[in-house]
Amino acid sequence: MGGAIVSAFLVDRACISAIVMVAQRHVRDGASSFNVSPDDLGRMLWRENMLSLGSRYGDPVDEEALASYHFGLTSALLSASPAALIKNLHCYAYQACEHDGWETSDAKKLCDRLESWLVHRLPGYDKAPWGFSDAASEASGKVTQL
Repeated sequence: MGGAIVSAFLVDRACISAIVMVAQRHVRDGASSFNVSPDDLGRMLWRENMLSLGSRYGDPVDEEALASYHFGLTSALLSASPAALIKNLHCYAYQACEHDGWETSDAKKLCDRLESWLVHRLPGYDKAPWGFSDAASEASGKVTQL
């Protein structure tokens, strides 16, 4: 009846390429710099995911698959919204976090920086108030539940 159900998986190349694309945009905005090629950055990210699977299921890092990774973009990646890119980061981090070195890894640091940078690009972020005050909340008279 079908294969085993697993809770962790190796993300697709497109997931990795989307993160690399965001990192490149981050660099263009002057927010940071990377001293590695897009291919090497993608391989580093994918390796973290493989290390997670190794920790969880005993799978070895697939050096052949890593060597075959090449950064590439599709029209879907190029047109992805900030929200979709953030969700992609969350998916990746969930799949890569199972090994002991994740919390201090360059991959986690990169994901955290990119998520913060993308949040500022969400529609409405710039127009939202910088902190709420009791006076402003009472003046609006609106109560909304999340």
